[in-house]
Amino acid sequence: MKTKKITGVATAALLASVAVPVTNNLANIETSYTVKAATKEQAFLNTAVPNAEVASARYGTYTSVMLAQAILESGWGVSSLATQANNLFGMKGSYNGQSYYADTAEWAAGTGYYNINAGFRKYPSWEASFEDNGYLLRTGTYGYSNRYRMAWVENAANYQVATQGLKDGGYATDPNYPRSLNNVIQYYGLNQYDPSIDNTTRVMKVTSNGTVYSGPASPNVVSATGSVTAGQVITVDKTITYKNGMSYMHTGNGWISGSLLAGGSSQSPVNEKPGTSSNSGSPIAKITYSSPVYVWEGPNKNITSRTLSVGSSWKIFGKTTVNGETWYNLGGNQWILAKYVYATGLSSVPTVNTSASTTTTAKTNSNTQSNFVSERTVKKVNYVPGYGIMLWKNPGSEMLGRYLSHGSRWQVYGYVTVNGNKWYNLGGNQWVDGRYLVDGNATVAGESKKATTATPSNFVSERTVKKVNYVPGYGIMLWKNPGSGMLGRYLAHGSRWQVYGYVTVNGNKWYNLGGNQWADGRYLVDDATKNNITSVENMSAVGQVNYVPGYGIMVWKNPGSGMLGRYLPHGSRWRVFKKATLANGTTWYNLGGDQWVDGQYLKLEN
Repeated sequence: MKTKKITGVATAALLASVAVPVTNNLANIETSYTVKAATKEQAFLNTAVPNAEVASARYGTYTSVMLAQAILESGWGVSSLATQANNLFGMKGSYNGQSYYADTAEWAAGTGYYNINAGFRKYPSWEASFEDNGYLLRTGTYGYSNRYRMAWVENAANYQVATQGLKDGGYATDPNYPRSLNNVIQYYGLNQYDPSIDNTTRVMKVTSNGTVYSGPASPNVVSATGSVTAGQVITVDKTITYKNGMSYMHTGNGWISGSLLAGGSSQSPVNEKPGTSSNSGSPIAKITYSSPVYVWEGPNKNITSRTLSVGSSWKIFGKTTVNGETWYNLGGNQWILAKYVYATGLSSVPTVNTSASTTTTAKTNSNTQSNFVSERTVKKVNYVPGYGIMLWKNPGSEMLGRYLSHGSRWQVYGYVTVNGNKWYNLGGNQWVDGRYLVDGNATVAGESKKATTATPSNFVSERTVKKVNYVPGYGIMLWKNPGSGMLGRYLAHGSRWQVYGYVTVNGNKWYNLGGNQWADGRYLVDDATKNNITSVENMSAVGQVNYVPGYGIMVWKNPGSGMLGRYLPHGSRWRVFKKATLANGTTWYNLGGDQWVDGQYLKLEN
């Protein structure tokens, strides 16, 4: 029922919102980076990554997931909770007897977000915060030690499975939580810090006596399941190697430290240079390139946003050669270039006879992405103020019908050159013409004028609730200023929001949703909920708040609209004077004057 948010976190939802905001449908959504922000983010990673890698190796978790959690919860380490208590994950309670009290926003179905003051764990360092988070993910909670087991690296094939495992384990109730984490991981390439997973089967010899454990983690947090003796020959089918060099290998009854094993008769060759291969063994492609390798939809076809981590191994289902380049098929529409991997068992891999039409299409549509150059950076659209450029499915072909506005900034992952012109990839099948992109920190026409015009000197105070009226399934952009500084967050069509006033810019109203959060008034309409009261009856009763111990429910000015910012604690008793029924079937109780509460959280006494 609840999802915690920390007041002041950059990525937190609006505290005054009536509905939970949603993530944009377009992958790799635009950002509002500044030079200062980029510096802040890099500074955060410089400190956080080593700490996360240590915790990852100790507790058997995905480094990328822990980093994404910290980023979302702490706003890149700048939240008051992070700066005052070194608490990056919003964990409540005390740590070695130390607590830090701060305002936090909680969310509950039917009530939305509400504020409380709570005690949070105060850590001596970020290292301790990552350590505590890793311990929670591995050991779970009292009476439910395995609740996050699907987030453990041995159970989750990739970070996407791990983030869903967190959600399924009850870490957060927000249905968009896994997607939010995945977007952050993909956007910033955090999976480069993850441990490598090698599924190659090997025969190994035990070099010294040792213990077999239940998971690939520190013996302090996993249990012993058996033992091995020096000279024993065992078969391992998975190897997990962390960034600190610690490796664990899976055998029949558990996991054993890789330092206790040496190669047997079927161990993979020592020489695994990219682009080399062997006809013996199982048909496996091992990523031995210096960086993650992109997956393609087909040989010389569309490049995807998915990458395969260094050291990971994948089964080969087919091979082909196109324009002198060898490609391996990993199942379905998943292809990788042979020059980036060490391949085994090629004698048993069938040759795929790619059609002539596939090759022809590839040449027509790009010449194609065989000349893809990886380049992770931020670009800004430089076109015409008030207009935008087309988003394409392929470089120069198949328009997607969506546009990127002039002055907006986007993460790019690389480019291809077609007829002397660069086309930049924004993730998946999303391409833009490089002629209309400049460096992300460059100033383009109209920016200075827009910022000046949008100064809220003509601010009109108006506290009310507005509803987003856009397109079902989509949302509108949230802006830092009226008409400038896109925040990269979206308000879903049909969602309801508390507004505090507006400014008029070039004849158009921009509504303020609290702080530096603005929405275009063209896509907002008056919320009609307050006018949908079907009946009101007088009554005299006493009601007790029935919510969650330690928390409270919101008090509203009208049934369903006009949050007053006051809360009634769980278990408290109040006199009820009226009952209102809305057209949507919900019941609201009046506690005197303009004070209403949601009836589902008030239990009337007999």
